[in-house]
Amino acid sequence: MGDSPREQRIMELPEGYIPEIGRWIWAVEDARGRTREALAGLPPSALDWTGPRSPNSIGSILYHIAAIEADYLYADLLQVEFPAEVVALFPYEVREENGRLTPVQGFDLDWYISRLGDHIGESGSSVVQLPKSDKRQKSAAG
Repeated sequence: MGDSPREQRIMELPEGYIPEIGRWIWAVEDARGRTREALAGLPPSALDWTGPRSPNSIGSILYHIAAIEADYLYADLLQVEFPAEVVALFPYEVREENGRLTPVQGFDLDWYISRLGDHIGESGSSVVQLPKSDKRQKSAAG
């Protein structure tokens, strides 16, 4: 923690969401934007590179984040099967039998980035329509 000034972001709740959900939608979108900024200008070879102490490449981690985010939306929040178009976005298992992330290599940055959020589509609006008494909202809140 240095003496440099911290960037301040102002939360602007997206329209159409109840405030509790809107705050989280904003946070996810903010994180996605910062992720895209951090990846801008990354050489393509860096996506598949793995370090001597980590078997996971940037590309594999991006794929993992997107797949887990989709799983959370459909399996946990909406409690529905993945739509066919979402299944098509994730052709690889998230983990190998040994528990490590599945290596996902050979794709450009746009391929990975398109999975971060593309699976939400119309289903994001389904979260808006969860009634306050819905068991899914209660379990998500704790």
